[in-house]
Amino acid sequence: MATPITRWLLSILVTSVSAAAADPPAPPSNLKCFRPCDETNCHVDIQCTWDPKSDPKIPTNYTLHWKPTNNHNGHVKGGTSLDGRIPRKDFSGGEKLRVWVEAVNQNGSNKSRPVVFNVEEITKPLPPKDITAEQEPLEFMWSTSCIESSQSCDIRYRTKGETDWPKFENETHGSYAVEEPDPFTVYEFQVRCACGGRLMSDWSKIHSVRSAESDPVGEVDLWRDCGISPISSDCFLTWKSLSDSQARGFIHGYNLTIFYSNGSELQMSTAEPNRQYVHEIVEQLCSNGTTKWFLNATLKDVSSVSIFAYSSQGATDQSFLTISTTGKEENAVKVGLEMNKENLTVSWGPPSDVSELKEYVVQYKQAGSPPGREFDWIRVNKSQNTAFFKGQFQEYKAYQVSVFKVLNSNEVLHLSSEIGFSHQKVLLAVPSFKVETLLETEVTLHWKPIPLSEQTARIWCYEIGYKWLDTQKAQVLYQRSGILRAPHSILTLPRTFPESAKATLSDYTP
Repeated sequence: MATPITRWLLSILVTSVSAAAADPPAPPSNLKCFRPCDETNCHVDIQCTWDPKSDPKIPTNYTLHWKPTNNHNGHVKGGTSLDGRIPRKDFSGGEKLRVWVEAVNQNGSNKSRPVVFNVEEITKPLPPKDITAEQEPLEFMWSTSCIESSQSCDIRYRTKGETDWPKFENETHGSYAVEEPDPFTVYEFQVRCACGGRLMSDWSKIHSVRSAESDPVGEVDLWRDCGISPISSDCFLTWKSLSDSQARGFIHGYNLTIFYSNGSELQMSTAEPNRQYVHEIVEQLCSNGTTKWFLNATLKDVSSVSIFAYSSQGATDQSFLTISTTGKEENAVKVGLEMNKENLTVSWGPPSDVSELKEYVVQYKQAGSPPGREFDWIRVNKSQNTAFFKGQFQEYKAYQVSVFKVLNSNEVLHLSSEIGFSHQKVLLAVPSFKVETLLETEVTLHWKPIPLSEQTARIWCYEIGYKWLDTQKAQVLYQRSGILRAPHSILTLPRTFPESAKATLSDYTP
């Protein structure tokens, strides 16, 4: 049985629902009346439309009312449809009508605001047709069904991908030119027109055209993939395709010059894919919506690289990357990571010396992935200390994130690196562990750390312990940092170690 409090709450609920259900319909809105036209003439009947605004769950009837403004005799058309028609026989040519809509349901009725119009001034022409465009200058042309010489048109346009129409103009002629359009950009265009000061037509279908090309701007974003060893000389070259805003046209190719330490150089162009050497070593990769190029040849003995992109309109400035001078900053900075499967946020403290700082480069690399894969980088203004990546970061995989500073001389210095996981799980046992020697006061242990590419969680330290075989009592003997780069680790512990004990090694993650 319901308690008094429960009955009281139910009473309030039922009363509230009943009160809401007993409301009359909302007044119809946005009432519009017009005489639609086709390519040859305009209809004699008047068509009216409106927005119902009522609860669709409650049956509602809509009745269109109209009467001449100079008498009080009204004509009514009833029904439940969402549109209404005023037959030609129910009004005289040249007269003004007052029109409104009444909504009626089981709980009451409501009326829209009335509209008043002259029946000769509500003809609605067809949308403009035969829309054409020219690239240079970017200009749209159209034709209308207006017989009169006087017409007024509204024009709206936007770049492809925009959801709103930020540009809106009024034009009396049958053409419109876009001032200073962005080069090599797709523009979408619509127009509507009124004949002789009467009603505006509906908007035309969207017409699209790409603006003319222009010379490319900026520089090619050039970098190198050195795996998980940021200062290694065994690296592979990579660069990103120009963005549309940089390319400003069709890019024919990228010209690359490789300078070797012995003074020789090699030139190649991606526009010549049939050349055997280019075909064998240049690859295109696509990830996270960006196209990258990858040079499948080591940069060993390479001192620097330059590159530029070119189109039929011109070329970008050359960008340079110094290879042989990549070194490490003496005072490493602390790097912070926030990472999940979709996002990676990197932050770092400023280096001690920023006098020659040009910019930062922040990169991530999935441990164990091939050159050029699971790898990305961004350039960061020297005034900022945060970078953001959007991608698809695999679970239980280690990613090494590195921060570099680039000097005005194009020298690259490695500031710091940090290991991150989008999601972690329990680690496997170390692949190899054994006791080399066991003396009364000394034990020598030998183990192999888990390779970074096989780690499923961050290793903070290796924990070494022993336990008595007869009592199963365990004791932690030693902890050592998990950042182990050598293929094996040998640790000598100068302390008493009982012969009847068993040594164990485990990794520790928080």
